Amino acid sequence: MRTHRRPANALSPREEAQLIELMMSTRFAHLSPKQLVPQLADRGLYLASESTFYRLQRRHGLRGRRRVIARTDVSRATRLHRAVGPNQVWSWDITWLATTIRGVYLHLYLVLDVWSRRIVGWCIAERGSAEIAAELITHACREGNFDPKGLVLHSEIADARSFDNGRQVSAWLGLVPRQNSSGGKSTLLGISKRGDVYLRTLLIHGARSAILAARRRNDNKNGWLANLLNRRHPNLAAVALANKNVRTVWALLAHGRNFNPNYVPARAAT
Repeated sequence: MRTHRRPANALSPREEAQLIELMMSTRFAHLSPKQLVPQLADRGLYLASESTFYRLQRRHGLRGRRRVIARTDVSRATRLHRAVGPNQVWSWDITWLATTIRGVYLHLYLVLDVWSRRIVGWCIAERGSAEIAAELITHACREGNFDPKGLVLHSEIADARSFDNGRQVSAWLGLVPRQNSSGGKSTLLGISKRGDVYLRTLLIHGARSAILAARRRNDNKNGWLANLLNRRHPNLAAVALANKNVRTVWALLAHGRNFNPNYVPARAAT
């Protein structure tokens, strides 16, 4: 009879008991392993892989239990705005237009009626401003001769300066947990799904492509990414790289700068 050799990296009974206790705790009982592992990674903990957590759940009959869902962590969008006629839902955005002068851009404000796909208002300005957008929308309502009461305005990241920092953009997209600070103590909340799902998917897939390209050419120039891949699973590294790219994009848009691949932060330069 063939005997199976126990893997050297197999969990000990004590470690299995710790993982089971963690999954049954009130803090993490409402999370699936797919959600639990990234949240632990954000805290600097890697106890086991997702497959190991799922295997323990099946072995001990934990998957069939009804989880107590903490509603305070749920931040999914609860309303869906559907247009069944014109002038019910408008979508607006700000696009940067390049000029003949390097580093100088104009801002194109565009307001679109979702139902008819008709451009109801647009203007070009030298700066991005909420006041300009509000004036444009008011003018579009006046030109259309209709009451804006009940009109739904939808926008993605129209102005990067509407976010205080890059972390807020990442939290809005659902790449990192939301954070609440009070009395000098920071509390991590749930990961939002209200952001643009398509944009979040593109960022993560783009990060995965960058990781594959770096591995093919044995690129050791990016020490941050190489060290991260040595310590974390490639999927976690892809999300971390996507988060870093979002913060870089926010800094460029919020401060009106051009991307410089050789840029060195002032703190690192000193």
